[in-house]
This record gives sequence, structure tokens and C-alpha cells, in this order.
Amino acid sequence: MADTGRGMTADEAGRIFTDFYTTKEHGTGLGLSIVRRLVMDLDGMVGLESAPGKGTRFTIDIPAAPAVLLEPGQTRSVTLVPYDGRRRVYGFNGKVNGEL
Repeated sequence: MADTGRGMTADEAGRIFTDFYTTKEHGTGLGLSIVRRLVMDLDGMVGLESAPGKGTRFTIDIPAAPAVLLEPGQTRSVTLVPYDGRRRVYGFNGKVNGEL
């Protein structure tokens, strides 16, 4: 993701993943720190390029998941958090199997 906004100083760029650090009047300072933790939990990396007056670019690299072999009759499910805030458990067939 990239923008052509005001960019960041080296000091700001060094602090943006710190919990509760914000440059916004009503910001919580948690957004980027949460994103970083989620990506790191997936053995990924968040990259940052920024220069004052030239904008900022974030890159997220997440390694592909290894293939999983299932025994006959064995199933797997994935937990997703949709934008409506409800937590649903989906099967690989795409059907909702339940709500958490």
C-alpha cells in the first residue's frame, strides 16, 4: 500500500510500530502495532519506505502455507473475522459452520 502524503521522518518511521504511538489527534496508536504482530505471527514481515514530502509505502510479505495432507474423513476449518465484527468458523467448502 502506498500514498503520496506527507511521508515520515526517520524518527517517526522508527516509532510507528510501537504500541500507543500516534501522530493523529484522535488516534489510538494501535493499528500498525496490531498489523505487525499479526503478520509476524504468520512468519511474515512488514516493510516500510518513507521520505518527508514524498509519501509512504508499506509492503507485507507472508510466506505461503505448507500443504497439509488430511486423512480420509478428516476436516479442517479456518477462523475469519469479517468486517461486521462477527467471528465465524468457515469450512473449506465456504459454508459457515458456526459462530464463536
